[in-house]
Amino acid sequence: MPLFFITCQNEQMLFDQSKLNTKNAYLIFRGTNTKEGFFARDFNIKDTLSSHVGIAIYNEKAWSVYHVLENKNATTDFNKDDFKYFLSKEHDEVFYYSLCELTTLADYKIDTLKNILNQYESKQVVFDRSFSKDSKKLYCSEFVCEVLSTVDSNVYNFEYYKRELKGIYKTYFNKDTLEYYPVDMFKYNKNFNRVYEWIGK
Repeated sequence: MPLFFITCQNEQMLFDQSKLNTKNAYLIFRGTNTKEGFFARDFNIKDTLSSHVGIAIYNEKAWSVYHVLENKNATTDFNKDDFKYFLSKEHDEVFYYSLCELTTLADYKIDTLKNILNQYESKQVVFDRSFSKDSKKLYCSEFVCEVLSTVDSNVYNFEYYKRELKGIYKTYFNKDTLEYYPVDMFKYNKNFNRVYEWIGK
């Protein structure tokens, strides 16, 4: 599938969902002009735009995005949204998004992925602000890693990224180094292929 690259200054461009493969899955990234968005982007490997990531699958005649994000007035931080809400500027000041197709997901594994994602709807997921390796809490990219490695640990075997902490980050995390999964790490992995990107101004 070709990459459709669009830059638009005044209006957000929604991609044509009919071009997506309903028998496969995608990672969807977005960037927001929020304090949380700035924090997440600062911990990326290279990407200066993406601050959040989720998994998109076609289920029950519609696309859904499954992701983990703190919900202050909800009982769980697990979210299931349609594309329009996930990418709505009114929702979270979105200025960027992109899609990466899972190129190595076996056909017979897609139902496994759907079942695993649906199981999270009954779980009480808590957002992890500390990026802790030993916590049962989850942050967005860690959720993606957990789900995909459950689907196929041989193909989706992700390693932690290690970063030395200084200044306010050293104080905030109360440690010298942090091992975590950056939001943009999937973009540099051979198992994913970017098929769409939009950048607003």
